[in-house]
Amino acid sequence: MTVIYGYARVSGKSRDLAAQLADVKAAGCERIHQEKMSAETAERPQLEKLLAIVGQDDVVMIPAVDRLSCDTTDLLVIARDLQKVGAGLRSLAEPIIDTTSDYAEIVLATLAIVAKLERRRIKERTVRRRADAKASSSVASRSSRRARSARRSSAATWTRKRCARLRAATMSVRRRFRGWHH
Repeated sequence: MTVIYGYARVSGKSRDLAAQLADVKAAGCERIHQEKMSAETAERPQLEKLLAIVGQDDVVMIPAVDRLSCDTTDLLVIARDLQKVGAGLRSLAEPIIDTTSDYAEIVLATLAIVAKLERRRIKERTVRRRADAKASSSVASRSSRRARSARRSSAATWTRKRCARLRAATMSVRRRFRGWHH
């Protein structure tokens, strides 16, 4: 027996879920999981609960891809997790994201390519920002040591935070991909 699950998420407690809930209810979702938290964190309790109960031939309906994940790699991992248990994923806003169709493998392969490109772009931006921060600090005059120090500190803080987020996302991806082979 197929169960259609819904998943709705907004990034802050002050945001309203009403429109998303109406969309997934109208799409025929029988059970809806909802959260008010950022998609930047891989630790989302309602999503984890949903992924734990979904089974063979079930469908997870989302209002839009960015409600499930803002990171393509994370989206791919979630789609693969659903595929492993025999469940499908559908996006109301992006009809091409439908792993219940005959084209599921093409959708997943496309997501994998996009995730790889996204990861490369993140690395390139990080390298560029580090180089820019280093160049701007070496060109500054002696009279602006405090400003140079502040820029260096700011760039280093940004880089440390970004690297920490990337490490956390990578660890999340590794945990989800454990045991999965091409």
